[in-house]
Amino acid sequence: VRRGISGNAIIEIHGPDNALKADRLASEIQRVLQEEAYVSRPTITGEIKLIGMDESISKEEIIEAVSTTGNCKPSEVRSGKIGRTRNGAGIVWVQCPKTAAILLTEKKRIPIGWSTVRVESLKKRPLQCHRCWQIGHVRVNCKSSKDHSGSCFRCGKTGHSVSTCKN
Repeated sequence: VRRGISGNAIIEIHGPDNALKADRLASEIQRVLQEEAYVSRPTITGEIKLIGMDESISKEEIIEAVSTTGNCKPSEVRSGKIGRTRNGAGIVWVQCPKTAAILLTEKKRIPIGWSTVRVESLKKRPLQCHRCWQIGHVRVNCKSSKDHSGSCFRCGKTGHSVSTCKN
């Protein structure tokens, strides 16, 4: 048992069947504490980029294909908004368990719908504060007087987010 960087209690379970034991422990703690505490079961994640899907592919199909090919649960996979490259091919950011990300990257290509998409591994991003935008700490430990938490990360203005930024 240890404290995380944001002050949360972290219980690590090592050894064989650690994922199964961690799932059981998390559900039992949640049952006992109910509304008193938030219990999560985080895993080490990796980020990949999928490139070359056609327009008919949905976010749900991406999650299903990644979870099936990467041998993980669909609930462990997060997909970003599908964008388009200059030639019209679909491109999307996906976060999944690190073991699945490594497996998918080694395969280099996976089938999704009618497309066979290219898989690229993304480098791990450094820890960044969402309050002052500096690298190396999180909001809980931020000592800066600057507060950019309500500002657009691209242009720095308030009233909109990066996804709707026109600047």
